[in-house]
Amino acid sequence: MESLGFAAGEALLPITFVALLTVLPWRNLWVIAAMVIMSLAIGANSTVPSAFWAEFYGTRHLGSIKAMTTAVMILGSAIGPGLTGVLIDYGIAFYFIFASGMAWLGTQQAKHLLPAPF
Repeated sequence: MESLGFAAGEALLPITFVALLTVLPWRNLWVIAAMVIMSLAIGANSTVPSAFWAEFYGTRHLGSIKAMTTAVMILGSAIGPGLTGVLIDYGIAFYFIFASGMAWLGTQQAKHLLPAPF
């Protein structure tokens, strides 16, 4: 399952590259290249997960998997702004690091539950 973690991190590389393009001198020359790379990355990030789920888990439960991931995403989108605002008001900004660490820990703990890759 190490390849899964690498693929998830690899999906952010084009976006990171675009962010680096914006700090170069002559930014106006890099705008078109940055927009093309960003659009390709966002397009791939919207289609690749569905193909991954179908290949990795099979098509039998694909609807249930998509429904669960959508529900979790909507729940996070609903809770996130309010929680972020409250924490910022209280001067607590380290929660981003804490949340990232908890997400990493959860995936490490659940690795053994996933089936072996093909």
